[in-house]
Amino acid sequence: MGILKRTSQILTVVVAFAAVPGFSGHDSPYPQDYFESPLEIPLLLSGSFAELRSNHFHSGIDIKTQDREGHMVAASADGWVSRVKVSAVGYGNALYIDHPNGYTTVYAHLQGFREDIAEYVKDLQYSKKRFSIDVRPEKGKFAVEKGKEIARSGNSGGSTGPHLHFEVRRTRNSNPLNPQAFGITVNDSTPPRIFRIKVYPAEPGSYVRAYSAGSTNERTATYGQSLVLGVRGAGNSWSLSDADNLVVHGAVKFSIQTHDYHEGSRSRLGATRVALTANDEMLFESQIEEFSFGQTRYLNAHIDYEERQRNRRWFHRNHLLPGNRLPFYNGVNDGVLHVEDGVSYDMKYEILDIRGNTSTLGFPIRGVADEMDLPGTGKDAVISLPYGQDGTLSRSGIRLSIPAGALYDDVDLTYERTAPVDGAFADVHSVHDPLTPVHNRMTVSILANQLPVHLRSKAVVAGVSDRGNLYSLGGEYAGGYVSSRVRSFGRFTIAADTTSPTIRSLNLVENMSERSSIRIKATDDLSGIASFNGYIDGEWVLFEHDSKRNLFYHRFDERTDPGPHSLKLVAVDNKGNEALLERTFAR
Repeated sequence: MGILKRTSQILTVVVAFAAVPGFSGHDSPYPQDYFESPLEIPLLLSGSFAELRSNHFHSGIDIKTQDREGHMVAASADGWVSRVKVSAVGYGNALYIDHPNGYTTVYAHLQGFREDIAEYVKDLQYSKKRFSIDVRPEKGKFAVEKGKEIARSGNSGGSTGPHLHFEVRRTRNSNPLNPQAFGITVNDSTPPRIFRIKVYPAEPGSYVRAYSAGSTNERTATYGQSLVLGVRGAGNSWSLSDADNLVVHGAVKFSIQTHDYHEGSRSRLGATRVALTANDEMLFESQIEEFSFGQTRYLNAHIDYEERQRNRRWFHRNHLLPGNRLPFYNGVNDGVLHVEDGVSYDMKYEILDIRGNTSTLGFPIRGVADEMDLPGTGKDAVISLPYGQDGTLSRSGIRLSIPAGALYDDVDLTYERTAPVDGAFADVHSVHDPLTPVHNRMTVSILANQLPVHLRSKAVVAGVSDRGNLYSLGGEYAGGYVSSRVRSFGRFTIAADTTSPTIRSLNLVENMSERSSIRIKATDDLSGIASFNGYIDGEWVLFEHDSKRNLFYHRFDERTDPGPHSLKLVAVDNKGNEALLERTFAR
C-alpha cells in the first residue's frame, strides 16, 4: 500500500499522449508535415501555448517579428478563409483559415489583410457604418495556398508590441492545441527554470515549519497561511535555497513558480507538464494539451491568485480547488499530502517543456506530532459562502448576489462600510477583497438615496482604488438602486458621468494634401467611449480604432477627392454624453 491516503476524489486525466517527454516529433499524435511556419523569418517566441495570462491560458504562440510590423504572413497550409474579425481590442485584425484535415489556423494582431480580403472587409465596414467586423465568408470565397501571402504582421487589438499570434484549433469545437505539437518548432534545448515553491497547511490544526541546521531563522505557517521557499540551481537540477528542513504536522499542499525559455529569446514562456511526487508516488500532475475557451478562465483556480495579485508572480497550484473544472489533472487526494507523524517523505518536482527538456527539484519533509499552540484565524466573517451554492450579501445600502459556480472554494466573506469618497454619491462598501478570484459575474446593487434625481441616467457603480480614485464598473439606475454585474470583490460606491468625451486632433491642418491620414485622440474620464463616428462632407467615413492608444484614424482613399472638405467627428460615452469636433480641410 502506498503512502498517499486516498481519502478524497481521484483525479483523472482526460487527454492522453503517446509519450510523456513532450508532444512534438515522432511521438506526437498530430500531423508533422502538414503545417508550416506562417512567417519567413526565424521563429522566436514571446509567448507559448497555455502560458499563464491574466484570466486565461494563452491559446497559441506569439512569434516575434523583429520589433516591426509588415512582415508577410503566409497560410500555414491550403484551405479557405472561414472567419474575418476586426476589433479595437483582443485579436485586432484576425484571419481564421479552415483546412481539409479538420484543423483551423488563426492569425491575429495583423496590420492588414490580403488585397481581396481587405476590399471585402472595407466594403462591409462602409455598408454597416462601423469599424468592428466579425464575418464568416462562405466556404471557398477566399481560397488560400500554403506558403502564399494572406496578410501582413502588425500590432493591432490588444497587442502590446509587434508580433504574430498564431493558433491551431480543432475545427469541430474550436479548442486550441499547441502549434509546436504539429512540427512548428523553435530551437530549444533549454530546460524550464524553477524560481520558488509554496507550502500550505491544508487543514485546520495543520502547520509547516521551515528551518536550516545551525540557523535561528525559522518560519512557520498555520492553516490559512503559506510559506514561500526559494530555490537554487542551474540547468535541469534545483534544490531549496533557504531551508534544509521542512517539518509538517497534519496535511499540506504545494504550488510552484516555474517558467520555460528557449534559445534566442529571453521571454518567459509556459511549461507543458508539472508533476509532483511523494516517495515516487504521483501526488499531482498537470499536463496541458488542449482546452476550450469556455474553460480558460479557470486559470484563476489553477494559479495561486492571491500571489499573482499581491506580488505579480505566477504559481501553478499542485492541488485542486473544489470549484476548478479544468480537465488536465492527474493525482490523488486533490493534491493534498496527509503527513504521518514520524514519517519522512522525499518530494520531487519534474517540470517539462514541449520539447521534452526537463528540470527537477527535490526536497524532504518530515511528519511530527503536534507541538504548537495554534492561533485563531483572526477572520471576522459576516457570511460563509460554500463554493457550489448561490449566496447573497444584504446589508444596509448594498445587495450582492453571488451565483453558484462564481467561487472556486468556500469563502468567509468580510464586509465594511465607510463614508463616501470625493465624487461619490453613496457610502463605500468594501466586500471581501480582490485577492479572492471570482469566476462568474455577481450582481451588485448600491442604494442610491444620496444620488440627485437628475443624475440617475448618468449613474454607474464605481470601484474605489486604494488611493480613493473612482473607476466605472458600468450599470444602470432602477428601483432606487444602481446595479451592475461585476467579476471581482472590492470597494463599491456610486458615481455619475456628466462629462463629455474629449476629442483632440493630432495632425489636422487646413492643407492635408501632404498627409495620408487624419489622426484623432478621443478619451473619456469615467464610463468610457461607446461610439466614435466621422463624416466628411456629410458622408460617414471609416475611422480605424487603436484602443490601447485611444487613437482613431482615417486613411484617405479614392472616396475623398481633391478640394475643400468639411469634417465632423462625434464621440459618445456610455452614459450618452456627446462631444463634437468640426473642421474644414483641403486635399
